[in-house]
Amino acid sequence: MLLDHSTLEPFEPIVDKLFDSAFGGSLKRLTSAGISTEDVWYTPAFFLFRAACLSAFKKTQVLVGNMVLDLERQIAALEKEEATARAKRDSTAETIKSLRLVIQNRQLVLRRLIDTMLWVIVYPNFWVLRRLRVEGGIKRIAPETLEPLLRAIENRNESDETLTIICDLTTTAQLGDLVVAKWIPARGVMKIVVAELKVGSMNILLRERLKRLSDSDMKAEITAISEELGRKASEQAARMVRQETRLNNFERVI
Repeated sequence: MLLDHSTLEPFEPIVDKLFDSAFGGSLKRLTSAGISTEDVWYTPAFFLFRAACLSAFKKTQVLVGNMVLDLERQIAALEKEEATARAKRDSTAETIKSLRLVIQNRQLVLRRLIDTMLWVIVYPNFWVLRRLRVEGGIKRIAPETLEPLLRAIENRNESDETLTIICDLTTTAQLGDLVVAKWIPARGVMKIVVAELKVGSMNILLRERLKRLSDSDMKAEITAISEELGRKASEQAARMVRQETRLNNFERVI
């Protein structure tokens, strides 16, 4: 996997800085307490480590998210340049492609860093990560969806005890829009909630019409929505039903 290009600044220092932002403080605290970092994943010290990581994860996610958004815009621009160059049979198309692939690789590495946060949150129940996947593969970033979520999380009160991970920033979580985690010291457990977000007047209307209906009534209601509000509305309603079913199944399994 190529991560460096002559026109870009070296990538390794960027990753090192982000890794230190996410995990460095917690590792140093364990070391100062006389706990070896080699023991972190195999002793009760891990649970202290995880609790200490949460505030650092908040800061790091915003840093990574801003970079991922910037890279996605670069990728989209390069795709257009490459398509134009190929249409003109311009030899620069391959040069543009090589730069685009490096930027895509960098974005993937950054999203994998957010995956490590999920790994820490669910430890030792890694099977939960498989339950968070729905379609397989890696979803493309949608800046128009990601950016408002990132800004909202960035503006939250630092004293908030919950960590909210944006699923689109990960390569693993596809079940919902957000994974919300809260460390409960008294019980020594991490509480996890997967949230699906819907905004806009149409979504509110559809949600009101669909809630508390049985499966048979749901099908009839979606048909009625199609007749009254159009095909797109009925497709969105069906999508909302599938998403809610998946979330309910996840909650039941967990």
